[in-house]
Amino acid sequence: MRKIRQDSIERVLNAVDIVEIVGGHVHLRKAGGSHIGLCPFHSEKTPSFHVTPDKGLYYCFGCGAGGNASKFLMEKLGMTFVEAMELLSQKTGVALEYESGTEPREDSRRENLLTLNRRVLLSFRNQLGKNARARQYLESRLIPGQLIDEFGLGYADGREYSLLELFEENHDDLLELGLIASGEDKRLYDRFRQRVMFPIWDAAGGVVGFAGRDLSGKSPAKYMNSPESGLFEKKKLLYAYHIAKASIRKKRRAIVVEGYFDVIRAHQQGLTETVAVMGTSLSTYHARLLGQQTDVYVVFDGDEAGLRAALRTSELLTQSDLALRVVFLPDGHDPDTYFQRHRVEQFEELLSQARDVGEFRIDRLLESSSGDVTQLSQAVRELREFINRIPDSIRRQAYANYLRERTQIDPFGSGQSPSGRSRMRPPRSGGNLSTGQPLGSEASGSFLRESLRKVKKPVDKNDAAPYLLKVMFSSEEMFEEISSALGSDILSAPYSTIKDQATSWHLERLPLEQIIERLMDSPLAAPMAHILSLDIGKEDILGMTPDIIEKIESLYMHHRHENLKQQLFAPSPSESGAPLSEDERRRMLQELLEIQRELTS
Repeated sequence: MRKIRQDSIERVLNAVDIVEIVGGHVHLRKAGGSHIGLCPFHSEKTPSFHVTPDKGLYYCFGCGAGGNASKFLMEKLGMTFVEAMELLSQKTGVALEYESGTEPREDSRRENLLTLNRRVLLSFRNQLGKNARARQYLESRLIPGQLIDEFGLGYADGREYSLLELFEENHDDLLELGLIASGEDKRLYDRFRQRVMFPIWDAAGGVVGFAGRDLSGKSPAKYMNSPESGLFEKKKLLYAYHIAKASIRKKRRAIVVEGYFDVIRAHQQGLTETVAVMGTSLSTYHARLLGQQTDVYVVFDGDEAGLRAALRTSELLTQSDLALRVVFLPDGHDPDTYFQRHRVEQFEELLSQARDVGEFRIDRLLESSSGDVTQLSQAVRELREFINRIPDSIRRQAYANYLRERTQIDPFGSGQSPSGRSRMRPPRSGGNLSTGQPLGSEASGSFLRESLRKVKKPVDKNDAAPYLLKVMFSSEEMFEEISSALGSDILSAPYSTIKDQATSWHLERLPLEQIIERLMDSPLAAPMAHILSLDIGKEDILGMTPDIIEKIESLYMHHRHENLKQQLFAPSPSESGAPLSEDERRRMLQELLEIQRELTS
């Protein structure tokens, strides 16, 4: 992985005109020493988005979004940090330098392979123009020329040696990319023959592989992908993501299908936020690509195979906080055929009826065990184990409540709440981090416990937040523990922004000291200084992790408690949206009472 030297990053950022970068996406007007405009990250009518060229920073006083030019490109365009810095390097003309002398050579090797793939794509495109049968096939699939060009479709002819002859000097590279193969007699031949070719791009738009749809009728494999390589890893790629990512960011919605033609047909209908997996289930890599703030709708055929695939997809809940819903098409349809016979409004109606993937898993397992107490008990045990592996505490509680309501069985017994405690590392052995006192001494943790009483009932999240963040910033170990347990949804601005920004930099492997330094140089400097000024004592903070996590879970419960009260007892429908059904009201009231019992116990 490329890692840019810190001094090189600073030189590029110092040379950047952030007004030019942001102004390419936001209409800005000068106001004193700043430029202001409508925030591109949330809907507003009065400008609260400020760009300060002297500091090279932007900040929204409405939603708390803020950072430098690279952060803006990452948030607005979905770029990685390295991609953003490389774009800024091109714009400023300031060259980037990398940490390791070997990595640029690896990057050069990668660029050479990407360039070769682009040349191969041009040859496939050229062959499509010459082959009437391939063009007729695409016409029969009702794919217009505009989409053929946008998605770069091509054709691999039936000859065994087309690529071998065209790229005589690149046989080793073609082998590495899987575009040619070696037979038992060591003879080389083209892997893709008589196939409509789909280029596969990475997030930055580089051609990393190909898929081919057989037209010969003789191949046992209707579709064939490039083999796995350093460029092509299916679990990390989503077909057409580089085209769809702008729409995904804008709509905060992604539609995930299974086929290449499914994606093309959806884009033809205006659903340009559609992407496809390539023979795999959604992975944690895909989740990071789509983003935590994106509502993801995974579309399946309505047959038994589609139901099984949806069950496999539900496993992603145990590894990610992705908002995941499943959509089932009528029997006999995939998205391609569905859109040929139905209006896009009808598909939107299907999306509005999408099932939360966790609820679907619960219902599916319970339906398969109905009428048999032994099978029901086994299903509840399996679901209890599944729920306990979900990292988000609110989701665990919500799914436990749903399972309890469906079965009238308390899946955790004796009124226990689902807990992720088993995922926490036990306190480390050894002395106190700050004072050298042994763990478990009476003096250890006394001051911090006093501070954390601020988190006890009644909870004021604005009061608790800086103390929890102070603990999070106390060491690398605590940052890992607290950042994974503490969701930004229960923090208000600016503390939620600080937590999100710090976590983003931590994922880029910045050391904690550098994260704090960056925050102190940002528009978040004032609240950050307040956090750092708090005195939590020289305690065994790491050894108190279970106590701190308990306080966070308490905070989550209060947060959910307030949300339920607002939805149940809103004065008028206009404040709460559509009126609640009786079933919804009953379910929410039951959950509210259970949380109240937990909080008062």
